[in-house]
Amino acid sequence: DGLADPELRGEYLTRIEEQVSLLTELVDDLHSVAREHAGAPRVPTESIRPLELIEATVAAMQIQAGAAGVALELDLPPCLPSLPANAIELRRTLLNLIENAIRHARSGGKVVVRAERTLCGIEIEVEDDGEGIPAGDRDRVFDAFYGTDRRTSPTRSGLGLAIARATVESHGGRIWLADSRCGTRVRFSLPASPERRPSHRNGHARRRSSNESLLNPLSGLKSD
Repeated sequence: DGLADPELRGEYLTRIEEQVSLLTELVDDLHSVAREHAGAPRVPTESIRPLELIEATVAAMQIQAGAAGVALELDLPPCLPSLPANAIELRRTLLNLIENAIRHARSGGKVVVRAERTLCGIEIEVEDDGEGIPAGDRDRVFDAFYGTDRRTSPTRSGLGLAIARATVESHGGRIWLADSRCGTRVRFSLPASPERRPSHRNGHARRRSSNESLLNPLSGLKSD
């Protein structure tokens, strides 16, 4: 009889929708992990312009960041070299890292997405100003289903960072937690060619970029 109450019924429906969303995400993530472990054929790579992909991806996350009360900022160089990559997978990886950073940034805080050119390619970083990750957990945060008190959430599958690592490594790069006095800095490298791995030198002069004017998040990602 309690379900006759419209308010209670709405609450139950909301909970059901959340659980369905969680299960759908879990199935999708498990499928991605299974593909990686099985060595399934990958979608062919193409030459992409990472600067535009990063700007478009950050623009797509501005609404979510605003709803969470978090400032989402860019710190990018004037240009980055074109790279052989799968734009869909790379964008998914960056979306995952940004979403994770937004979720764990402090209230009223910020998330910064950076990129820089290295000797052999580029490095991309997503930094939040949250509570950070305990030293004892740093070596395991990219393992499937591993979570810390900070990173565990009832609305996440626990596979996002593992998939990010698999995607980055499939492109010939690597992903790691950079040193940070506060918050968390997730950084990954991408080589300019499949045979070469990026170094970790500092990049060139940087520019701060606004993304509010980006109307089409997926336009212009391929290089000419």
